[in-house]
Amino acid sequence: RSGVDTWSLTEEIETRSYLSGGWLEEYAFLAHEAAGADEVYFGQEIEWRVGDVIGKNEIDVIARRGSTLSFTSCKTIQAVKTQGHMAQLRGFITEADYWNIHFAEDQGRALLIVTADFINELCGNRHRYPQLMARASILNVTVAGFENLSWQSLTEVIKAHWQ
Repeated sequence: RSGVDTWSLTEEIETRSYLSGGWLEEYAFLAHEAAGADEVYFGQEIEWRVGDVIGKNEIDVIARRGSTLSFTSCKTIQAVKTQGHMAQLRGFITEADYWNIHFAEDQGRALLIVTADFINELCGNRHRYPQLMARASILNVTVAGFENLSWQSLTEVIKAHWQ
């Protein structure tokens, strides 16, 4: 118990951070290595400056293959679609696209790896978020969902992401 009507797996901040999403960043890092990235890092804080304004971003996974950079946003959310999922997912895609625009002048790659379940197998394998995927294709952001989290599938998605 961590408070009134509040429970958590642990009070250790590092452990809680890892269990709530850090594991996905590390998993994506390893998948980038397996997919042939020349250089890859996860959990990187990048400081930037525009005029007198200083900002920071934490990039979940940043990779390089040749002279091309790739920025991966890793998000853990409920697999089951909820009321606010569409807005959350739209924000996640925008974040990955922003990193590519800001840090690679839109010459790199953007990838979102998220634990949301995108395919509704009970309804003929229809996509749960067709508008979201259309937006991702316009922004040129690759999306890997729950269905792509097996090792084989994720490494294949990442290999295709570099094409």
